[in-house]
Amino acid sequence: MLQAWRLLSRVSFLRAHAGPLAFLTLIAFAVVWIGTHTWRPVEPHLVRGLPRTVSGDEPHYLVIVHSLLFDHDLVLDDDYRAVARGGPEAGSRFAGASLDPHTRLVAHDGSASILWYELYNLNRPLPEPSDAHGFRFAVKTPNPLVPGSYVQVPAHPPAYAAMLAALIAPFGPAPGDVERMVGIVTVCIAVATLLAAYAAGVVAALTPRESAAAVALFALCSPWLVYSKSLFTEAAAALLLLPAAIAHLRGQTAVAGTFLGAALWLKPYYALAGCAWIVQRLFERRFRDAAVLAGVLAAAAAGLIAFNCTYAATPLVSGARPLTFTFSPISGISNWLFGPEFGLLVFAPWFAAIAAFIWFVPNEARVGVRALAWTCLLQLAFLALIAPTDGGSGYGPRYMVQLMPWLSMLAVLSLRSRTRAFSMAFAALAFVNLLMTVPAALQYENYSYWTRPPHLPLKKWITG
Repeated sequence: MLQAWRLLSRVSFLRAHAGPLAFLTLIAFAVVWIGTHTWRPVEPHLVRGLPRTVSGDEPHYLVIVHSLLFDHDLVLDDDYRAVARGGPEAGSRFAGASLDPHTRLVAHDGSASILWYELYNLNRPLPEPSDAHGFRFAVKTPNPLVPGSYVQVPAHPPAYAAMLAALIAPFGPAPGDVERMVGIVTVCIAVATLLAAYAAGVVAALTPRESAAAVALFALCSPWLVYSKSLFTEAAAALLLLPAAIAHLRGQTAVAGTFLGAALWLKPYYALAGCAWIVQRLFERRFRDAAVLAGVLAAAAAGLIAFNCTYAATPLVSGARPLTFTFSPISGISNWLFGPEFGLLVFAPWFAAIAAFIWFVPNEARVGVRALAWTCLLQLAFLALIAPTDGGSGYGPRYMVQLMPWLSMLAVLSLRSRTRAFSMAFAALAFVNLLMTVPAALQYENYSYWTRPPHLPLKKWITG
């Protein structure tokens, strides 16, 4: 009798999920195809190839990967010199380039460290070194460190590069193979994110069809698609945050904290989800869960601070440039929602459905809504304090990309019990979004579209 019940349960599960999973397979195929193709305005227009470094932070993460794989350290001086000599450390596109190092200069005795960007002007490259340190960029502030008395270490948290290095190390790559293998990992991360998002949707009280629709929404109609073929950290962070959400919704607090702690090591502000969930648990009077989550995150943060102080002589490692905070939150949130370069409502206009109807979701979905919505609101509050110029080099609202799967779930939930006319209008809006996002992803290597309005890649695609 028990075996018959188990068999019946499996059949019911397959019936409920067969159609949505087939649809999910088509979405995954589309994401992989877009991730492995590039459109160019010259013949041949469509070129097949794995994701590779393009611009921004990407080549610098690849430099860290090479240093970990072949030097087994985080000292990058020789790696940047190898790039200038034509090596593959920063990717094929940057072989022979004089890169602006995304590094911290750390004294040998650990007594001092300073960001390279605080000393030199990357917007003013020079044909010859500007000082005794050998950097070919104009000096902003005299370097207080004596040449030869320091090493250069990553200005970006190295955990993401360490994850990539660990995934490809078992295959014994040669230096010239690393970029290609990292591209394969990037595609695999994208596919895994689709599966994790579907599972998270089901746990968050979405039906299988709604979960598949939410996956389609963020995978093809949001900036996530563009970053799914990039070497930025946001796509990997999205993958880590989804199982954290699943564990949180299922009451597995320690597991959720572990995934959030891993995301924190990628970039400190990814742990904002944990802060939101701690507050949620306190409001729900689940004090033990709040304490467990806070304890796990505190342990992860303490470990990260100790690691940063050891290799970089500073407790906080967050990027090549120090963030500029503003005390104009209204102006800040306006830029992050409506700005032509970073605005969430500009690059994902379906987000408007969340703001309009999120308060009317059914009772059975409210626990999931609170868990997801509190995190998104806290992230927007954080962004409101950052100057718009610190939006990060990239396409659209890069600092919200890791939450796009959550936003799509909230959007689908907010559509429940809406009229057919409104649902059709939402679908039309998502389709317009798709028309902007797919050309942007296919033209990702044309980084002149970064920090620009979202319609430009589509315009170039049409006009050639």
